[in-house]
Amino acid sequence: MTQQPDDRAQRARQFYEAKDFEAAGRLYHQLWDEQGDAFSGGRYALCLRKCGYPQAALTVARQVAQKHPDNIYVGREVVWALYEAELKPAKERGDLGVLVQTGQQILDLTDEELPVRLVSFAVISLAKDKMKWSLVSDWCDRLDRRELSTEPREMGGRRVISEREQWYFAKIKSLVQLKQWEEARELALEEEGIPFEYEPRLPYTDDDSRTHFIHPNFYLYKHDLHMEYWGRDNPEYVKSRRFKERVYEQLAHQRGVRKLHLEAGNVEKDVFVGKVQAAISPDD
Repeated sequence: MTQQPDDRAQRARQFYEAKDFEAAGRLYHQLWDEQGDAFSGGRYALCLRKCGYPQAALTVARQVAQKHPDNIYVGREVVWALYEAELKPAKERGDLGVLVQTGQQILDLTDEELPVRLVSFAVISLAKDKMKWSLVSDWCDRLDRRELSTEPREMGGRRVISEREQWYFAKIKSLVQLKQWEEARELALEEEGIPFEYEPRLPYTDDDSRTHFIHPNFYLYKHDLHMEYWGRDNPEYVKSRRFKERVYEQLAHQRGVRKLHLEAGNVEKDVFVGKVQAAISPDD
């Protein structure tokens, strides 16, 4: 009796291409159990995930990866199964510890742009909600802001800010909360396209006797004060003043500081510290 050719791989591919993942998954399951090849195992895990069984997909993907550790496609399926089975549920229930742990597992497995971006923003969002500013700052650093989209997005039927704006907002807010004034200032100005060289920088000695050269506003932040107005009338200052005032007003709002109005002459480099100290004494 002539043996019929095994056409299960072909039929599985046809079902898969037609997005009938349940039918495709049954055939890939059979092929994986019988042949143990990476392709069938990876496709079986993917079909399980597409059918709404992420935990089963993760179990299968890990089994396949254990047998075929160098297969990049199987490795990718482990990443996406982890994302669906563990990371998304952790974010939905607000479990920051599990979210960070799972996120780090995923980043240990891949450096591909899409999963890194999705995982990082998931951690950043929940950490920001829980005011864990060191985590926000650290996970912002996992992303290259220059590679993030500048296009606004549609989410839940409404228009939201771009991913790059989202990154700037989270990173700057975390730096303000962590009192890392210099980096917060530079990023806030960078976001507005303001050249740094037009910004005056004054010496400030911190509690550890380290000297920093910072913008006058952040000297005032030490005293919980925001300078309402500053600057000369040089053309290069006038050109960017409107943007600068918005940047510093935003940072002041985030910190919740009081306002102090100073005239332009009060911020000359050689008299600034004395003028400010006179303005805030003896109430500060």
